[in-house]
Amino acid sequence: MSRSASMTSNAVPLANSADPSIANFNDPTQLLITRLENWSHAVTLMEDFIESHAVTQKSITSGLEKSRKSIADAPRFDQETTPLSHGSTASPHPAASGGDASAASEASTGPLGISDCFATMRARTERLINLSMETESSLRTSVLPQLNTLQGDIEKHLKGLRGTNVKSGKEVEKAIQTTVKAIENLSINTTHFESFAGATSGPHSHDSDLKRDPYVSHRYVLSCVDDQIAKENQQIDTIIYTEKNFQTLERHIVQVLQQASHLVNQILSKYSQEKVNTYSTIASDFSRIPEDYEWNSFVNRRASSLVDPAHPNKRDFATINFTNKNHISTAPVVTGMLQRKEGLAMLKSYSTGYYVVTHSGFLHQYNSQDPVRDPMPVFSLYLPDTQLGPMSTRESGKFKFKINGKDRNKTISIKKSTYYFKTSTFDELAQWYDAIAQASGSTHANQPGASAVGAGTLSETDDETSPVTSPVHTNVVAPESAAPTSTAHASATHAPAAHGSTAPALSASPVQNEVPIIEHSMESHSIGDPTSRPF
Repeated sequence: MSRSASMTSNAVPLANSADPSIANFNDPTQLLITRLENWSHAVTLMEDFIESHAVTQKSITSGLEKSRKSIADAPRFDQETTPLSHGSTASPHPAASGGDASAASEASTGPLGISDCFATMRARTERLINLSMETESSLRTSVLPQLNTLQGDIEKHLKGLRGTNVKSGKEVEKAIQTTVKAIENLSINTTHFESFAGATSGPHSHDSDLKRDPYVSHRYVLSCVDDQIAKENQQIDTIIYTEKNFQTLERHIVQVLQQASHLVNQILSKYSQEKVNTYSTIASDFSRIPEDYEWNSFVNRRASSLVDPAHPNKRDFATINFTNKNHISTAPVVTGMLQRKEGLAMLKSYSTGYYVVTHSGFLHQYNSQDPVRDPMPVFSLYLPDTQLGPMSTRESGKFKFKINGKDRNKTISIKKSTYYFKTSTFDELAQWYDAIAQASGSTHANQPGASAVGAGTLSETDDETSPVTSPVHTNVVAPESAAPTSTAHASATHAPAAHGSTAPALSASPVQNEVPIIEHSMESHSIGDPTSRPF
């Protein structure tokens, strides 16, 4: 059964269809206009969808260009020079000339280096940028124009429906109104005629106006009905033609939308597949780098610039020489371990430390003997500015002495403190005491029998209670031809100068009967200029 036959069989006959004042059909023009507007909206949505993808692809291109710029200055491990600053461009890799880097790496079956992989990244990124630009262009030049043309066709049909069909419908309406008026006029004239039925003569038998003649009115009605029917039939023919064209138009709309979707799929799938291949190739190239390939290549190229592990040419600390390394002032006078405590408090205990007496007249304490680990002293006394008390006798078994002075390591030192020192043996005590006495200018070391018999000794109670106020004797330092030292100190040795230099030995025993003895109170025995020290 044909479409027209189906519409005829399904049409519902209109009531009073013989009445010329009522149209014998439904005008679907407005319904078709609404439907065509919906199709136009569908095409617009497809255009917007594709345009958004074109805009997205343009953004992807911009992002890829940034990626290309970010790897433009990739490191060149095959040319170890000054690293390139960001933004500068490296010289082209041999395998990266033009767009052949990717093909070169794919053709090669051997191991690759990091430079080869970055060359592949640059080439593949460049290739992806070009395809992305091509994808955007294809969407705008191959797909959107078809949809724009289709949208124009729909607009033309809409214009036709709103123009010709609507105008034709209005003419039918006008014809119907004319017929209705003609029929009404015929009814008036026939009624008037009937009111004067049988009167064939006389002044009031019939109206002399020809328009009142029912015959004339009837003929005019026939003319109006014929014109109305003709226009109605013409409108029906126009609607049938429009419906047939509408069916064809919808088929065309669907075909164009299908073609557009397939074309979009091909364009975007081509780019997407290339994108997948790009990152797959990059990952594959990086996986072909042996872990030691770059290092072994580097060692082979730069062997002369690297340290040979078999012959590292290391230097020994002991063989290093520098200016004044062996100067006499750098050698200690005496070194070793001492125990020290500060003040008169009975509860304070002694702490052990490494001490040095220097030729500059200092008594330094270090945390250890290692000069590398502990280069700076933690406690220092400038001996010429100190007051040295007597030391313990051999018989006391305490091996102690005390010094009154200021710790030069403290940034703020208001007054002097008394420090008590203790050794392990009397020989050590005598050695330390003589060196400190000579450095401080005290005459204890030069007193007859000072070390042997403990002249001017520290009593057993002086350790905790006696201030350094007892009178001490000071004398002029003996000349180099002084008498030999006492037996008790003959074995006392001083530390040699650093690294082989021999410091002049300090006299550890008193010089007998060579210089006059001058007595002073220790309180008045302050030392003056360090340049006037006995050494």
